[in-house]
Amino acid sequence: LWRIDELVNTLQACADAFKAKASEWDDVVKSGRTHLQDAVPVRLGQEVGAWAKAIERDIEKINDAGEGLRRLGIGGTANGTGLNAHPEYHARMVQKLSELSGLNLHESDNLFESMQSMQDAVHFSGALRTTAQDLIRIANDIRLLASGPTTGLAEITCPPVQPGSSIMPGKVNPVMAEMLNMAMFHIIGNDMTVMMAGQAGQLELNVMMPIIAYNLFQSMDVMIGAVRAFTEKCVVGLTANREKAEGWLARNPILVTALNPIIGYAKGAEVAKKSLAENRSIRDIVVELGYMTAEKADEALDARAMTEGASLVAPETVFFSWDTQLGRDVVVAPFVTFAPGVSVGDDVEIRSFCHLEGASVASGAQIGPYARLRPGAKIAEDAHIGNFVEVKNTTVETGAKVNHLTYIGDARVGAKANVGAGTITCNYDGFSKSLTDIGVGAFIGSNSSLVAPVRIGDGAIVGAGSVISGQVAADALALTRAAQSEKAGWAKAFRERKRAAKAAEKTKGERAK
Repeated sequence: LWRIDELVNTLQACADAFKAKASEWDDVVKSGRTHLQDAVPVRLGQEVGAWAKAIERDIEKINDAGEGLRRLGIGGTANGTGLNAHPEYHARMVQKLSELSGLNLHESDNLFESMQSMQDAVHFSGALRTTAQDLIRIANDIRLLASGPTTGLAEITCPPVQPGSSIMPGKVNPVMAEMLNMAMFHIIGNDMTVMMAGQAGQLELNVMMPIIAYNLFQSMDVMIGAVRAFTEKCVVGLTANREKAEGWLARNPILVTALNPIIGYAKGAEVAKKSLAENRSIRDIVVELGYMTAEKADEALDARAMTEGASLVAPETVFFSWDTQLGRDVVVAPFVTFAPGVSVGDDVEIRSFCHLEGASVASGAQIGPYARLRPGAKIAEDAHIGNFVEVKNTTVETGAKVNHLTYIGDARVGAKANVGAGTITCNYDGFSKSLTDIGVGAFIGSNSSLVAPVRIGDGAIVGAGSVISGQVAADALALTRAAQSEKAGWAKAFRERKRAAKAAEKTKGERAK
């Protein structure tokens, strides 16, 4: 327990170093690889960021497993009965040990189990083993990505730590990654011993505690030292080889997947085969064969968009700004324009003929078709912006709906609110703009005008066709249209008069001829 904080801090420093690299390399788009074969693009920052996240998850497991080590069975004496021990010995000893060590220790709720079972120690060793196997995987990925530099992947370069070879001058070996592998192999071996010792106790007492304690201490010591050296002498000094990474990507035939909706599967297969045979880029081949212009090929083969997990139904019709940010599993329909300053979260659907500028769209939202998001539009999770809706300088909160043929400007639309078709916020008086505040769960009936500054309270209802210029209390009904009146038979008489007048006009014209 006394070294858990040191271990966690060491692992977190490694994760933080990878996070820094992930941020630094976020714009390096490279070829992904599955089964050690070419796959769709990924950003180097995403790849390295995943390493950081894996280590942080390992830290969570270590902290969780460490809690079990705080439960002490001291005072159980021979087999858990506490024979020959003072009745208060167990509780008072746990309290005293907590005071002396500064650790938060707990009494066992079953001394018999604590004497028999070493599962808490085995569980903690398992957390160290899980961390070790993750670190082995990460170290091996670094070795693969740094292989070469002329006959391997060479997408990253490890810092030189020592001469790589006594007979090959200039060789730089990934020695710190190799060191980490060996250290982690040792920890996994220690875990096997701990596991075997844990199951080797018989009946009322596990007598294998000495080797369990020894191996746990040793495993923590080895991991702290190895990870610290790996972080300081390898991770912080890693550099990216952008040209190499992007060069591999340009020749990756799997990029043709993005062209299937445009040129079809058969032509895509033809392009891929020719690219492989001639060792040329998909872009050059598809242009050479006349299937696409160079401009359209560049738009369709936007590798950055592919790394964001976006599905472009007709990529040749979608226009991105230089700073467009798309989340995972975004679906973009044909004829969508992303002007500068747009960020889109995960699982968003943007339907056809939408225009977005200076806007943010959170996960799960649905936009369009024919919607316009102007600067300052902030669309929250699971919100819905309907067709022919314009939103400017407005926050549309979680789950709110702004339906068809509507303009919302300088406003807040509360969570779960529903704004009916044809609603307008009248936010500009010719000199200044004012706020419209629509409360949580409010309902705005169709064809309503909200004259700002105005607040519609939570849960309030505005009747269709109303012009609202004052405050509406929570859960109230606001209705401003004129009362309905009815004149029996008026419509029939109106039609008869009109028909008679039309007939008379026709007769008059014929007589004039």
